[in-house]
Amino acid sequence: MRPANLLIIGITMMIFWFFMVSPALIENGVDPSLNTFLFTLLMIMVMMIAGAGYAINDIFDMRADAVNRPAKSLGRKISVKTARNLYLVLNLLAFISATYIFYRTWNFNVLAICAGCILVLWLYSRVLKSTVLMGNVIVSLLIGGVPFIFIFIEQHSLTQLQQSAPSVHQALYIDTFGFAIFAFMANLIREIVKDCEDFEGDLRTGTITIATVLGFKKADYFSIALNIILLILSYIYFRVNRLGHNPIEQITFPLLIWLPLVILAYYLITKERNKRKYTMASRFIKGIMVLGLIYILIHLRYTYA
Repeated sequence: MRPANLLIIGITMMIFWFFMVSPALIENGVDPSLNTFLFTLLMIMVMMIAGAGYAINDIFDMRADAVNRPAKSLGRKISVKTARNLYLVLNLLAFISATYIFYRTWNFNVLAICAGCILVLWLYSRVLKSTVLMGNVIVSLLIGGVPFIFIFIEQHSLTQLQQSAPSVHQALYIDTFGFAIFAFMANLIREIVKDCEDFEGDLRTGTITIATVLGFKKADYFSIALNIILLILSYIYFRVNRLGHNPIEQITFPLLIWLPLVILAYYLITKERNKRKYTMASRFIKGIMVLGLIYILIHLRYTYA
């Protein structure tokens, strides 16, 4: 179920709802479609879909996980039958939640998001995961797209916001896109690093990844190139948002965003290519994503709340 990952998803949604979307709408005289209860139900729905996605992924990854992480592979503590039942129950509960939110808001987008994510996660585990880069991009898009859930569900309210407070509406979209791109790029780098970490098991089971096709060296170069692109994009975001005019942002942005990315690039360049290196790098990138959440919380707190 990856409870830590599910917790990060939940915290991300809470930060964007309580510190950006809801304050931006209410303070400008626009009523959100979601109340606190419906938001909580939406957050649980998304976490259940993600949990079900982890379950089905482990089912399809049994052979590779038996090599890559034998102590945690499916069948040790949880049977395949239990995992399948968990997958079905979580998706069913998620769809019931989406149906209730639709009934309360008459917003069809919530049903489309629920069904679309369930389908994409199944396709990822069944087919796309074993394709070079495409599977990595798909799962990273899902991670980066978490804040966009509110853009789709609060579409009518945001249209009203655009009319009443266009500058706030523009800032809201810039911050949503900025964090989404950061989450997408950081997760894509992590996906490639994890492919290197799982190289042995993927090679034995014939799974096609960047690491098995290009090798460690070229996969490292690709990760470093993405890291540099993310640094450049983060600088553009810093300039567009004029963060240099805020003393707190002047300190927190370089410390929480730029410094960890530079350390990651140095680590990928200098360390010997082995499983331990990629395991540590994968954990470090997850830490970078958490630091990104801390930064966006600080930024939104001073911008909207």
